[in-house]
Amino acid sequence: MSDREKIEAALPALRASPYAITSPPGKWYNCIAWALGIAHVRVDPFDRWGSWPPDVPRENPVKVISAVLAHAGYEPCEDGTLAGDTEEIVL
Repeated sequence: MSDREKIEAALPALRASPYAITSPPGKWYNCIAWALGIAHVRVDPFDRWGSWPPDVPRENPVKVISAVLAHAGYEPCEDGTLAGDTEEIVL
């Protein structure tokens, strides 16, 4: 089974959406790292070998991931509408 087939089997709604596989699967980074432009290390509050900002607590995953993204300059959306040319991340 190809990577595309595996992804679409796990997330069937993607079949009808335009998307691109930007890199092969690997253990060296994850979706949080990718959103931050990091491809050489995992950014994970619960992985002791991963990278994590020292001033962000390792607790509730949504809260801490939001804090790390804010640390990198992302801002929360007020109403969830798309903002044109703004890069957006959904948690």
